[in-house]
Amino acid sequence: MTDTANIAPIIFDGVVSNLTPLGGSTITIASTSLLKFSASPTATFGGGIPGATVSHTADQLAVVVPFSDAGLVKIDRIAPTYIVTNEYSLNTIATVTQTGDFWVGDSSATTAPTIALPATDGAKLPMITNLFERDNKAVCPDASVAGFQGPCMFYQFALTDTMTLKFVVDWDGTPADLTDLDIFACTAAAVQTAACGTSPESGTAGKQKSTATVAKRPEAFSFLFPAGTHFLVIERRTTFNPTGTTPPRNVRVTITRRP
Repeated sequence: MTDTANIAPIIFDGVVSNLTPLGGSTITIASTSLLKFSASPTATFGGGIPGATVSHTADQLAVVVPFSDAGLVKIDRIAPTYIVTNEYSLNTIATVTQTGDFWVGDSSATTAPTIALPATDGAKLPMITNLFERDNKAVCPDASVAGFQGPCMFYQFALTDTMTLKFVVDWDGTPADLTDLDIFACTAAAVQTAACGTSPESGTAGKQKSTATVAKRPEAFSFLFPAGTHFLVIERRTTFNPTGTTPPRNVRVTITRRP
């Protein structure tokens, strides 16, 4: 009589669609004939920085690439077809090296990239961006506000009908709570004016002011947008103790479409 032993997997050899992806772009990771994705799989990139899952099936995981170090990607919740009771966390065979920025042009409203929106009511889409690396304070809606440091980033979207959207922004950094970010939306007519900062189209719910001891993180707003072109604005209001604080490397936005 021959005994059969099921061997636990030690590495994941599924194909990664892009090994040098732009930070903020979406890549796909394919399963194999023996190693499938279970419920709610996640991908963690080099430096221990998590990606953001866009969608998944048993055969494919779509994930937004964070601004991260080169390294193997750790996939959680891999389910071997031959061991139905177990799930594993496995590293990819290939190294993934985040290279460049998907959101080129977000430093100005005139070159603002277009963001995707959820296709159906109740659906969510993740987005990962980063702080603009140079000083563009002069073009920020809140440039004249006392203590405002910048930078700011702009993203646009166009609607053919009304739509209720909720935007939530969170961020990393060390310590993250010593950085104060705001999120709001303005019309195309107002986005390059001070009124965009003082009276944004979406209101001021996403502009709660942190202090050195009380953090307002995450920030969020929900708004019924009319048809037309709109601009999402993310600003750094201030960083407390800037000499002892590492600025955010990843700024994470979750977009939810509401009925």
